[in-house]
Amino acid sequence: YLAKMTFNNNQWVTPSGRFGKLVSNPPHSFFYECDNGFGWEEWNFSPNRILEDGYSYGFIQAVHNNDSLRARTYNDVFFFTNFNGATYIIAYIKKLETLSILNGSAANTCFQANGHINTMRRNIGTIGGDINTFNNDFNYCINVKFDISDNNIKILWGNYPNVDLKINATNKSFKDIFDITNTLLEKKINKIRTVLGF
Repeated sequence: YLAKMTFNNNQWVTPSGRFGKLVSNPPHSFFYECDNGFGWEEWNFSPNRILEDGYSYGFIQAVHNNDSLRARTYNDVFFFTNFNGATYIIAYIKKLETLSILNGSAANTCFQANGHINTMRRNIGTIGGDINTFNNDFNYCINVKFDISDNNIKILWGNYPNVDLKINATNKSFKDIFDITNTLLEKKINKIRTVLGF
């Protein structure tokens, strides 16, 4: 599968500001990450996202947009992002679980209790993001979970040459999780699998 995350220059541990983000062009296009200075995916690989059950909890826009994707398991998920007009594979998760709204809310309650939401709020202040938007939307910012072990997740961006991670997927939306059906794309992803040894 393919799923999109917003661009981040901090390995998706903390938000990195507007650099590299998609740019809104009203009235034709509006991008949350541009208008508010951050996307909710930007903490997806933060160690602060790991709860007592050993899972890391994060956000994917596609799940947020489509309730039919919730409470399911996806194997072999490749995450991609757009940067400087090109598309790159940035991470791989062998097994990803999407959460029901109730389970996502429960995880969010844990993050409020352990102080992570306050840390996120400070992160937004540091990059000059929209604090009001953060405060209004953070209750909906958790919708996936995954095991963080080495055999389940690989962070590719920044660890391998960008040319090896570039794919032809500029028409892929952040609003969907895509089956890998394009032959050329499959060949590219199989090459990435080979290069990384998985």
